[in-house]
Amino acid sequence: MKGTCEACGRKRVVYRRRRYGRVMCSPCTVLMRYHDASTHERCAVCNRVKPVLTRKAGNPICQNCHRKDASTHERCIRCSRLKPVARRTVSGPLCKTCYLKDSSICRRCIRCGRLKPAKSDIRSGRPLCHVCHRLSRIGICAGCGKKKFIQALKCCSGCYQQQRRAQGKKHH
Repeated sequence: MKGTCEACGRKRVVYRRRRYGRVMCSPCTVLMRYHDASTHERCAVCNRVKPVLTRKAGNPICQNCHRKDASTHERCIRCSRLKPVARRTVSGPLCKTCYLKDSSICRRCIRCGRLKPAKSDIRSGRPLCHVCHRLSRIGICAGCGKKKFIQALKCCSGCYQQQRRAQGKKHH
C-alpha cells in the first residue's frame, strides 16, 4: 500500500512490519534488520557476527559471503561470465555490469538530463540517476541540525549510528 514510511518519512510503498511494530518501506526495513542485533549470527564462512541472508546446510551465511560464493553465481546472458545475478529478465540473468549497461533501464534524469540507469524520485515518481537521487537525500539532520546526506530515521550517518548504539545499550 502507498503511504508514509514511519522510519524515513517518505511517501512510498509501505508494509506493516510486525517485528518492529511500524509501517515502513523496504529500504528502511533492510536497514533496521541490518542494525537489529537479534537478526545477527556468526557467519559459517567468515566467522563474523552479521545479519543472516541465507542458510546453507543449516549454517548461517552473511550477504558478503553469499555474494562471493561461486556456487550462487550464474552465467550472464549478455557477457557469458559467471557472476552474481543483479537482475533477472525474461531472457535470463544479468550481472551488475550488463544490467547497468542495459538501455531498457536507462531513463532521462529529470535533474541532469543524462540518459542513465534511473531510480525514481520519491516525491514525484519521475526518474533520477544515481548521483541526483543521492543529492535528493541531502537535508537537515534531525540529530545535529546540519545539512547532510540523510542516512535513515531523518538523521545523517553519524547521528543515526549514535542512535543505534544508544538503543543497543538500552537493550543490554
